[in-house]
Amino acid sequence: HLDDLASDASLHDEVGDCVDCAFGQFSGDGSQLCTDCVAGKYLTDKATGNEPSACTSCGTGQHSGAAAEICLDCVAGKKLVQNESGVESVACTDCLAGEYSSLASETCLACGVGQYSGISSETCVECAAGKFLNNSETGNETHACTFCATGQYSGTAWTSCTDCEAGKFMVDSATGIETDACTACATGKYASIASEVCTDCEAGKILIDPATGVETEACTDCETGQYSAVASEACIDCVAGKFLTNSSTGDEALACTVCASGKHSTAPNNTCTNC
Repeated sequence: HLDDLASDASLHDEVGDCVDCAFGQFSGDGSQLCTDCVAGKYLTDKATGNEPSACTSCGTGQHSGAAAEICLDCVAGKKLVQNESGVESVACTDCLAGEYSSLASETCLACGVGQYSGISSETCVECAAGKFLNNSETGNETHACTFCATGQYSGTAWTSCTDCEAGKFMVDSATGIETDACTACATGKYASIASEVCTDCEAGKILIDPATGVETEACTDCETGQYSAVASEACIDCVAGKFLTNSSTGDEALACTVCASGKHSTAPNNTCTNC
């Protein structure tokens, strides 16, 4: 453009009378002044008087002020709200807690299932196995994730924990695989839902239902003339010629006594009868 804005071209007959347009400006042949690319665009061809040819709109998630030669990206963790500004704090705003964004985003995305984030996050974080998500809108793991309760387990990025079934007990809370998390109670033992241990049926009783936490439903007394040890699934008869004196033992010698002289018994029996 002419450096003194003169309208009389006859006064300017040398190339040296012309000055380059400044950054972000364009002009056509014979221009007296240069024109800025407007905010929200950047200069791509300064040697034209045609604005659509000279200036290109900023791309997705980008912004610029007037007379820009480049557009600026909104950084990860923010989203574009005003592309017609060269000031980052005006053009871009923070993603909310529970959201995230990548570089040059126009929207913030919600964290996925079992994930959390703080304000202005570029990624979300998963709750670890053995915990569950209770608050996605924080960047603090201890506020976002809670340990599973007794007898429960979870995998990575779970939003709730799962109980071990009745008749089983928990061996590993930090897995999403039931067979790894829970184990069946051993012989003569029972457990309610969400148990960390199984309980023995007492001596003198046998197991009839392992999948309950109620002793009277899980265990039943041995019958007449029978005895059992702790955690038994079957009672044992005192043999003929003996009678039961103690049902709460697994030792036959302690459980059964030989009938006295002149008496007999059939198996199983609590008493002996006179011949």
